[in-house]
This record gives sequence, structure tokens and C-alpha cells, in this order.
Amino acid sequence: MSDSDPLARCLELKDSGNAALKVGDTAEAIRMYEEAASLAEAHPDKSVLAAVCSNLSAALLRAERAEEALVAAGRSVGARVDWSKAHFRRGEAAFALRQYKEARESYRHAAELDAKEIKEAHGASAVPQRADKSLSAAVAVCDEAMPGGIAMKGGLWFRQLLPGRDVALVRAGASQPQKNLFLAAASMKNFVYLVGDAATRECYVVDGCWDVEGIVALARRHKMRLVGAVPPRLVAMVCGPFAQEAQLPGLGELSRDHGGAVASVLVGDTIFPGSLDLPDSDVDAMFDSLQQLRALGDDVVIYPGHGYSGDRTTVGKEKVSGLLRPFSREQWRAMH
Repeated sequence: MSDSDPLARCLELKDSGNAALKVGDTAEAIRMYEEAASLAEAHPDKSVLAAVCSNLSAALLRAERAEEALVAAGRSVGARVDWSKAHFRRGEAAFALRQYKEARESYRHAAELDAKEIKEAHGASAVPQRADKSLSAAVAVCDEAMPGGIAMKGGLWFRQLLPGRDVALVRAGASQPQKNLFLAAASMKNFVYLVGDAATRECYVVDGCWDVEGIVALARRHKMRLVGAVPPRLVAMVCGPFAQEAQLPGLGELSRDHGGAVASVLVGDTIFPGSLDLPDSDVDAMFDSLQQLRALGDDVVIYPGHGYSGDRTTVGKEKVSGLLRPFSREQWRAMH
């Protein structure tokens, strides 16, 4: 029956494409959507074409075929210019192509149409409660990524994550072992860092622990692509951040300010090493690392490995009351 009814066949193909995409068969989904789009072209109700092309754009983007995804999204917009999702799809494809100005405009338009659709369906008072906050977030990300935007100095993109606040969140339906793990994570206060390039949207995770899926999901929400990881700190190997300089391809000199000076540093457990009596600990290496930290400018921000005493400090503060205050190597050895 669907063969003699183009619309029914189109909707059948769209549903089949949705099912294929759900199980990860992107190629089959694309094939189904493309066939459905061909049938939808001739139908007078262009909302059908808009919906099919929207799904096609999403599938193409998942297949990393961003240029084709942008074309499909454009077809969706052309078929139904007043539909927020069509503009959202175009924004997603443009963002993947690093066309941040165009992406921002599409996201902004999608947000406006989304608010209009909510107002028409539920009334003006419902807009703040029902508005898609991800659209506003997407606009902000474009502002961050655009040249001359609000990205940090040098184009650095940086996030400090804390278990129990940003990741490792105990949710309804979680298994008891996971609940126990995430509760332990919150008590340990390990900081996890995402560091990347605001323009390329590529980042590294530093000291990733406890909740891999949550860390990856958070990066994705910020439209960042994880390209590598700096191994987590091992207590038995604590010897400071300068024992081996990490080379992270793609980040270049993003951690320095415009004058070439270090602006901030991730130090792990260096400024509160505690006991150094474990087999692989090195008292002298730790002392040397502390001296190199001490040589940095007083305004350099220090991001620690744990949140026991706040989320950050400075070299100047630690010189006054922390482990960067002046003492000799002999005094340091006597302390350990």
C-alpha cells in the first residue's frame, strides 16, 4: 500500500531511518532519509520535507560529512523557514565546519523561533520555563569560538570540574556500586581539568578520574572534542609538574599570556605533597619542582589537584603561607 502512496512510503522510510540511526547504522539511516527526501520533494506539505532533511542532516553530521549536512539543513530551512529545529541543524553543521559566525546566527534564530513556538502553544509565561537552554548555550559557545570573541587570552578554553558538582553526579536509577563510587568521588574532591583551543574546539582532559562518561558528555555539551588525556596523578609518583614537561599537540603556547609569560599552571598535588616516604617518591625532585613554581610571577594562578582549600590559589599567596615560602633543601629534607 505504501508503494502506491508516496507520503506513506516517505514516512515509512523516515521511520526506518530513525530506527537505523538509533542502533548506530548511520549509513543505512542516510540511505533511508535520502530516499524519503526525494519522495517528500513532490509533496505539497513541505513540513514533511523539512523533517526528513533535518534528520538527514543529523545523520550526515554523525557520519562526519559536515558539508553535506549543511546542505541538508539548508533544504530543511528552505522547506520550513519558521521551524526552530531546521535552523538548529544548520547551526550544528556550520559549527562542525568552524563557520562560527554562521552557526551563531542559526542558533540565535532557532532560539527566537523556539520561544515563539512555546508562546503560541503554552502562553507567554511558559517561555522562560520551557525554552531550550541549549540554544542559548550554543550561541555563547559560538561567541567563545569566534575570532575576537570572549575566549580566554590566547584562545585557551579551560574548565575545572569537580566530582559531585560537575561530574560523578548520583542520579535516580543508578546502581548501588555506582552510587558508592560517586559518593566517594565527591568526598575526595579531585579536580579534573579540560584544557583546549577555543577556536579548533579540541581539548585534553587532565587528571581524568571517577566518571569517564560524565567527563566526555560535559565536553560534548560545550562542543569540545576530546583528543587526548594527560595521565592522572599517582600518589606513589608525586614529584611535581616540572619533572617532565608535557607536549600537547594543538595547544601550542595557549597557556601563556600575550607577553609570553605563564598565566596559570596545573600542579596536581605539588603544593600539598603530604608524605614523601613511599617507594617511588623523590624528596629532592619535589623540592626542585617547588623552586621552579616559586620562580613564577606572584600573580600566576595555581590550579590544584584537590579542592580541600579552594579551587585555586596564586604563587604569591603560597610564598606567604604555603609550600612556596622560603626554606633550604636541608630544611625540606628534614621535613620529610
